[in-house]
Amino acid sequence: MVQAVRKRLNTKGNTKEFDKEVKCLRLLNQLRHTNIIPLWGCYTYREEQNFIFPYLDMDLGRFLLAGVRHKDFQWDCTFYSALAGLASALSNTHRLLLNQTEHGVDFDAIGYHHDLRPPNVLVNADNFVLADFGLGTLKKSEELSHTPYKSISGDYIAPECTDMEELPQTVNRAIDVWAFGCLMAEVVTYMLKGAGGVVQFREKRLTPGRFPQWKDASFYQPDGAVKQEVISWMGSLIREHSTQHLVPQLIEISLNALQPDVQIRPKINDVYRRLAALSVRKHFHSVRNLFRGIQGSEPSSTPLVQRRMESLRLAEKRFEVWGFVLSLSENNPSGRILELSGNCVGIMKSLLSALTEESQKMLSGETSDRISLPRLILQKVENLWTALPEDMLHFAKSHWEESLHKMESTQQISSPRYVNADELTAHPTSAIDTLHFEFEEAARLFIDDLPASVPFSEFSDVTTVSVVYDITDKIQAEQHQSGGLRNLSKIQPYLKSLEGYTAVIDEIIHGDRQILASLWGPIACLLQRAAILDEAYDSLINAIAEAGQYLPDFQASVSLSNQNIETKEITVLFYKDIMNLYRELLQPFTHQRRYFHRAFYSTIFHPSG
Repeated sequence: MVQAVRKRLNTKGNTKEFDKEVKCLRLLNQLRHTNIIPLWGCYTYREEQNFIFPYLDMDLGRFLLAGVRHKDFQWDCTFYSALAGLASALSNTHRLLLNQTEHGVDFDAIGYHHDLRPPNVLVNADNFVLADFGLGTLKKSEELSHTPYKSISGDYIAPECTDMEELPQTVNRAIDVWAFGCLMAEVVTYMLKGAGGVVQFREKRLTPGRFPQWKDASFYQPDGAVKQEVISWMGSLIREHSTQHLVPQLIEISLNALQPDVQIRPKINDVYRRLAALSVRKHFHSVRNLFRGIQGSEPSSTPLVQRRMESLRLAEKRFEVWGFVLSLSENNPSGRILELSGNCVGIMKSLLSALTEESQKMLSGETSDRISLPRLILQKVENLWTALPEDMLHFAKSHWEESLHKMESTQQISSPRYVNADELTAHPTSAIDTLHFEFEEAARLFIDDLPASVPFSEFSDVTTVSVVYDITDKIQAEQHQSGGLRNLSKIQPYLKSLEGYTAVIDEIIHGDRQILASLWGPIACLLQRAAILDEAYDSLINAIAEAGQYLPDFQASVSLSNQNIETKEITVLFYKDIMNLYRELLQPFTHQRRYFHRAFYSTIFHPSG
């Protein structure tokens, strides 16, 4: 269900304010910027002007007072990318450049928002969204951005908006930068100290303003300089959280935006560039820390889990090489970081989610359905490599080869197939091998679950459909002699589908006899055990026949083997379902003396014995 919100203007009739906001929003819509609220439509009804926007149930005002962090803001790095995105939205508003090719219109203008404060910033799962352009405007690029200050409320008002008598002054785009510095200060406070910290910070700022009899929680004192309470508060944040990576740099950007002198105050695009670089570095360190946490979370495990851990170690090393190329661990990262920031931060967000889920599965001891996450993690790391410019990619590959040799020498990896970086890129850490081990693990669990009266050794040699047909022929011959021949052809669709299935998975299991025996052996075992009891035999035939109706015609869909790895993963799910079917069918045969005759079994499986 799509939800929308209506904004209704207080003034009635066709007004200049309405026309101006419509023009501003429609032009900004052409950017399709993630951090600018899109206009879905506008209309007039009974002289009331209305706008339609997508519905977001959180704004920054409520966000900063929430006791629990909102969605992806559970990770500190999300604050960095959200602030960078909001700065980018303001930067695009301050200088709006549209062209016919990308946006469908040629337009060059300067603009401003002039009302940046918490209620006008919406919050989605992982971003801050600039909204409410009622006081904003766009002008021709050659015009000045100066405009009379329009009285607004809130604590983010810049000192130049009014004089010492609180009379409105002429202002420009710099007041958006000041407001952004205020916003950053409160957002960083929330990140480090929670909602209680924000309340405390506002109380600290509540001091006499330009009219001594009135107190306000703005960020400047009567002479326009930044309040000492603000400087002291931000300084204490640095001291209390000095061990938190990149916090001092984030606070420095905030204080830099709070320059009382408009001529010294930075442009919003400069603020954006610094935040974008900081965001990439913060995400890199967050992902790397999660990688390292996973490596130490599971000291002993099954062969399948050990193989998966090896894959994750390779993904981690490949991720670190990517970061090394961009100097993300250094104080002065590569100058190319800005051009890569948008795409790479998005990829690293996906990595954070996948690694967090993988870590939670490990802590819970969950072992089922473990293919998708490692494969996804590896693919996301490869996407980061793909984003590198050609010259940097060449350097990265060279460094990767050196890293692999070091890993081999310290026995951190066991398979030589990973030595070639190009092969790893083409087949991310051999996802097929991961699928094979998943099959092996499922086969092991099935064999371990077999009742003592049905040992795996009894059917471990039944690895093809032809052996099953040999056994059914013998059963039919026995039934014919006793005059009790029954229709085995009912299970033919199941056998045909299973034969097609084994052909499809051959690329994955490489003729693994244990997996094949677990597919074909239980059928032969069940048929021969049930053959001496009419009721059991008929029930078994009907059950297998019904299962055959639900299995697809794998032989007709043999092209499945040529599809992507996600499609191949489905074959593991089918295998697990088949094993579950056999578990159920074997249950009545737990007590072998009731249903099983050893001499008869020997003549079927060991005729020479």
